[in-house]
Amino acid sequence: SLKLSDSKVAETEKLGAILSRHLIQQEDPTLQEKLQYYQAAGISGLKLFLKAEQKPGKKFFELDPTMNLKECLAKKLLIEYPTIHVLLKDHGSAYDVIDSGKLISFR
Repeated sequence: SLKLSDSKVAETEKLGAILSRHLIQQEDPTLQEKLQYYQAAGISGLKLFLKAEQKPGKKFFELDPTMNLKECLAKKLLIEYPTIHVLLKDHGSAYDVIDSGKLISFR
């Protein structure tokens, strides 16, 4: 598993644009080797997931890379910093996805 992070990301930035910064050729050869399959797949070949906090079991929301960060995180409980899991589309079926339209909104 590989963890990459960004700080001070504008909430108006599209998720795909944020991810694209990591899909460019990397100077570090070890990092480049780990990212090569994701780079080859491109944004359209990836699935993005956010863990659904305080839900029984490991459940996730699937995120749309064409939406901005604010839209993707709206009405979702976050603990500390949002962690987005990025998988190749073929591997995304292993995640238990929740339909965000079925969640109860707390105010």
